Amino acid sequence: MKYWRILTLILLILLFAGCKERIREEKGSPEKSEIKRRFELNENSLRISEIKIERVERRKFSELIRANGEVTFNPKSMASITTLFSGIVREVFVFEGDRVRKGEKMAGIFSKEFLSAQSDFLLILKRYKRAVEKGNEEDIAQSLQMLNSTKQKLRIFGLDDEDINELSEKGEVNPTLYLKSPLNGKVIESNAFLGGSFSEGTTLFKIAEVENLWVNVNLYEKDFKKIELGSLATLKLSSMPGREFKGIFKSIGDVLSKETRTFKGRVEIRDQTGILKPGMLVEVYIKGNKSEEVLSIPESAVRKIEGKDFVFVSVGRNSFELREVELGRSFDGFREVLNGLKEGELIVSEGSFLLKSHALKEMMEVD
Repeated sequence: MKYWRILTLILLILLFAGCKERIREEKGSPEKSEIKRRFELNENSLRISEIKIERVERRKFSELIRANGEVTFNPKSMASITTLFSGIVREVFVFEGDRVRKGEKMAGIFSKEFLSAQSDFLLILKRYKRAVEKGNEEDIAQSLQMLNSTKQKLRIFGLDDEDINELSEKGEVNPTLYLKSPLNGKVIESNAFLGGSFSEGTTLFKIAEVENLWVNVNLYEKDFKKIELGSLATLKLSSMPGREFKGIFKSIGDVLSKETRTFKGRVEIRDQTGILKPGMLVEVYIKGNKSEEVLSIPESAVRKIEGKDFVFVSVGRNSFELREVELGRSFDGFREVLNGLKEGELIVSEGSFLLKSHALKEMMEVD
């Protein structure tokens, strides 16, 4: 009887040891074994999570050409208000940093040359009217020619046809000449001060459309033939990780710098956020002219767990499998899949937060 008790005890110990070893083999060490588990969500959890399912598919991947760039103003959207005469500033309506609209008054100035030009115009205008009254055709032709010449001189001072017609009707010289903005934009430089004098050729204001910008880039010789004009360009700031700005590659130079072995290129961008400023240094990624189809998934589908990349694969209506994947290049919000998924499989592209929470909880229980 004692013999059978000892034998039974030995068998129980061996059976327990075998079960424990089998459990260890199935679960494995979280540090050494592959994390691969299934999770189920009820209908209510599915609705709250707002899970979005997408197919793993092939997409066109174009090589991105990286270049360093510097943001600058777009010269096509800039204007300088430079005087062609001398005078004194009587009024200042806008200052550096102010936004202005096309036709808006920026400053009022006094100029003897402007007064003289108005007087000449009004004098010739009277002569022309008298010639018309008398019907003297020769005098009409001469005075009309002189009148057009004085109008042209007034246009040099910045007067338009409406201003000239107003001067004609009023018949009196205006002591103040108003400088107006030639475009919508922001004042980026101001040299106009109340009571300050200026001479011919003085730049009183500089205006720019700060939304329309250029980015000057340096392209390496090896990348010269990989890019075509009109290609999409993506700008990134080191100070704002994750923030991107889209532009178009518009120009590439014909001269290779001997010092840097690079070509000058230009990206044009419209930034309505006001974040990009002239002088900023940016990383520029230009889409290359060659492409290939690669298996890919949205970047939003990838979850980091213990430093590794995972996705949740849909294996049923309410069932999901956590699967480790090997990823490659990034492009247009997608990641290239090197291993772990097959074309056509369904994955969770959005709303996997709750699933990840389940995965982390189970891993903690294993530990």
